[in-house]
Parts: sequence; C-alpha cells; structure tokens
Amino acid sequence: MKTKGIIKQIFQEHFNRFWEAKKEKFPEKMREHLLSEVLKMLYCGDVTLGFVAYICMQCFEKIKVGFS
Repeated sequence: MKTKGIIKQIFQEHFNRFWEAKKEKFPEKMREHLLSEVLKMLYCGDVTLGFVAYICMQCFEKIKVGFS
C-alpha cells in the first residue's frame, strides 16, 4: 500500500469540488491566500514547472527533483 503523498492525492481528487461548495464559508480576505497555498502544495515537486537533475557519474542514472 502506497502511503507517501496520500494527503496530496486526497486534495487532488477532492479539493475542486470542496472549494466550489465551501469557499463562501471562509472569510473573503482569506480565500485568495487559501487557494494559493493549496495550489502550491498540489504543484510542489512537479518537474514540468522546473527541476534540478542529478546525474551519477558512475552509472549515469539521472534523478530529477522538482522545485517546490
């Protein structure tokens, strides 16, 4: 069973529906900030948004680490 990233998976699967249904429950001044922080978390580590590549000089294996 994969447990790494389970919180991120839950947000990916359910946040949009939750946000549309419940965003009015949050103070208006906080909404933009809350949405921004959730989106940062969802895109954290996404290599399509930039990354650093580490290359092993012995076997030449590449490891990409996405920017946060």
